Amino acid sequence: MLVEMSMSNFRSFKDKVTFSMVASSIHELTESNSFKQSNFKLLKSAVIYGANASGKSNLIQGLFFMKYMLTQSFKEIQSGDDIPVEPFRLDLAMRNQASVLEGIFLFYGASYRDGF
Repeated sequence: MLVEMSMSNFRSFKDKVTFSMVASSIHELTESNSFKQSNFKLLKSAVIYGANASGKSNLIQGLFFMKYMLTQSFKEIQSGDDIPVEPFRLDLAMRNQASVLEGIFLFYGASYRDGF
């Protein structure tokens, strides 16, 4: 289960952006849209919204890319190969900088942090 996902220098995201499923302290929907799992109070659902070209699709692509890297890349990418990531294009200096994707996941009650 996804708890949090962060990325930087990935597609349209130059600076670090974080998508979090951790519930805030707002009490309006706490009972109907959150649950406790391990040490986390998590949302049952979330909505991603924004203007056209604001990065909604790139956020989703980042989630899918991370899933691919964690579950499938070992079949196709060998040690020492470049990771097939698309860096931020609007700043030429970012081409030589590392892209960072990391996440916090729950699996059978234990939390894991993974990234690359």
